[in-house]
Amino acid sequence: MTHKRITGFTSSQNQDDKEELQKQEEQKRKTAIADFIKRNYAPFGPTSKKVYKTTAELQYDLQNIIDVPANELAVQLTDARFTIEFICGQPYWVLFEKI
Repeated sequence: MTHKRITGFTSSQNQDDKEELQKQEEQKRKTAIADFIKRNYAPFGPTSKKVYKTTAELQYDLQNIIDVPANELAVQLTDARFTIEFICGQPYWVLFEKI
């Protein structure tokens, strides 16, 4: 007697494994973003170290490390107490370089 596998169904173990891998990847991404921000920028500092960057510019800076969605980057920057200033109607993150 041959057994055929029914397609279209997955075991809950496989689903749990996939969810765990997704959580681990998300945590790696968040850690990489936080490390990059902490290493290069501070939310406060001297005016001579002040720089303005858009979310897209920061995404570009991070692209060799990790691919990060704009909304996730914005949440991390906000949580780290960085502020936004509007220049000519364009939002820029206010960052202070540590380098």
